[in-house]
Amino acid sequence: MANEIMYRCSNTGGPDGDCEYAGNEELIPESKVSQDDDGNAICPGETVFGEPCGATLEEVKPRRKIPWKLIAGVGISALILVCAVWFFLFRGSAVLRVDTTPIVLTPGESAKIELFNDGENVLKLKEVRFSADVFSVESEEQTLEVEPGENGDIRIKLSSEVSDNVEGDVTLYTNGSEKPITIKLAGNVDPWSVVDKLNKSSKILSQE
Repeated sequence: MANEIMYRCSNTGGPDGDCEYAGNEELIPESKVSQDDDGNAICPGETVFGEPCGATLEEVKPRRKIPWKLIAGVGISALILVCAVWFFLFRGSAVLRVDTTPIVLTPGESAKIELFNDGENVLKLKEVRFSADVFSVESEEQTLEVEPGENGDIRIKLSSEVSDNVEGDVTLYTNGSEKPITIKLAGNVDPWSVVDKLNKSSKILSQE
């Protein structure tokens, strides 16, 4: 329903005295107003001396209401959008920490590799790649996810059908390091061959 038009009388200081509406600064509703031949709104009030005012009235323009609810809704939506953009683009990243000490396995044996997440985002293991097919990892472990401040692990296994000593490496692809992480692997049928290899490569032992 539209609001009723209101008018204001400015008839003050005339020979018949001030209009009752002008003196009180009272607004006059359209329902009390008559119009002259030119369509002008005429004041229905009386002066202080009891004479008809008859002054031409001024229409009062209503103040436009500020849509605070709409403004608040738009503001909240904009804030949520900004927060979402910041969360996905500028939040902290995952940081992978893993021990890269070479791993030595005998046929059929497995070893655990622990992945630590020192970052602020979820660490995601994207791929585990081996340079030799005698090494493997469980398929479900290739999609490992580690929460910030937590750790997870995968198990590297050497095939039980290996009959000769083998060497290789495993490469971990994650979102927690700029470059893939590579760890040396060795498969030894004869465990004592590892000791012999260490003795040959050690400068201290070779001097004794």
